[in-house]
Amino acid sequence: MAEITADGITGTTLQEYLAEIQARYEAIDPDWNIEPESPDGQAISIWSETLALLDEQVQYAYMSRDPATATGQALNDIAAYAGLERQDATFSTATVVITGVDGTVIQAGSRVRNSDTGTTWALDEDVEIDGPTTANATATERGALTAAIGTLTEIADPVAGWQSVTNDEAAAIGRDEESDNQFRLRRNRSVALPGRNQVDNIFAAVSNVDGVTQVRVYENPEPTTDSNGLAPHSIAVFVQGGEVEAILEAIAANKNPGCGMNRYSGFPNTISEDTTTPLGNPVNITFFRPELISIYDVVTINTTEMSEATKETIKQAIVDFSLEGFIPGEGFTKRGFRIGERVAAGKLYTPVNNIVGDQGATESITVGTDPDPTGAVVPIDFNQLAVFDVANIEVEYVT
Repeated sequence: MAEITADGITGTTLQEYLAEIQARYEAIDPDWNIEPESPDGQAISIWSETLALLDEQVQYAYMSRDPATATGQALNDIAAYAGLERQDATFSTATVVITGVDGTVIQAGSRVRNSDTGTTWALDEDVEIDGPTTANATATERGALTAAIGTLTEIADPVAGWQSVTNDEAAAIGRDEESDNQFRLRRNRSVALPGRNQVDNIFAAVSNVDGVTQVRVYENPEPTTDSNGLAPHSIAVFVQGGEVEAILEAIAANKNPGCGMNRYSGFPNTISEDTTTPLGNPVNITFFRPELISIYDVVTINTTEMSEATKETIKQAIVDFSLEGFIPGEGFTKRGFRIGERVAAGKLYTPVNNIVGDQGATESITVGTDPDPTGAVVPIDFNQLAVFDVANIEVEYVT
């Protein structure tokens, strides 16, 4: 049975229980009929399974006290000691371009549809058409819903005078409800919160803002402008996702006085607003949204065993890897592609091979920024973020 010692916990497997109980019956009478189909043989099987399940529950209870092995509510309880809560799923957002009869008003909540995936996206505000008109739209369901360039093209709720819609940029992908592994990793990163290094503190604090999916904090401690254009003695915080006010407050609570934030750097997607420190002192905080770069992939697999349905599984695995890294294995990246990180096709073999297994061999993976990718690496500037979409991934089988 389960035993807790100074070295940890050990348990007994179903087969071990089965062998032990059978041996005890035979010790009483070597001729006892304990064949599996006999009444006593079936009783032995039932007791063996019951005891093995009890051992599993004892082991689960023991491991639930350890952040490295706790799951579900047990992990929630451990993280609560650090003031952390599991993050809910968030909505994907996109910018769409609407055309039609000038003066036409399209009410907030009117929906467009992704022509590839069938997902619907609702306009955030009323829109009055005046030539090609830009508007913001939010997916109607939570989760990591994608929309590649030129896929939000169907009008789901027709309005007289509304003629067309499209998206010139890929959507900013939301997030599924935080998994145990993701929550565990965020908790581990959050140990920097009470530290004294402002870069780590800001990273940890902003990472914990609801809706934030990526954070990158650059620092230039030198007396001259660096190669990225950061001003002397300054930091630049890039954030994907999350509400502006919550991000401003998180930075204000952890930024050291006198450190510049590149307010006048001219970097695109600048957000600079006034807020207050936790003690109410006024302060201006600047951060930046990354430029989203759509990535196209072609995966070639030599196989005669894999199905067409598995192609979709591989595509989703690549998207998941780009967001959170390879969770199942030790020694693999756990953070996906970071802001400012180039896309190397070699990294994508990990999620693909995890699915291919012994059903075939991955012959090649190419990446690029157009629908016919041929490269091995996509350069990404320091202020850019690679975005993957199942609609931009092609999986082909060869023999």
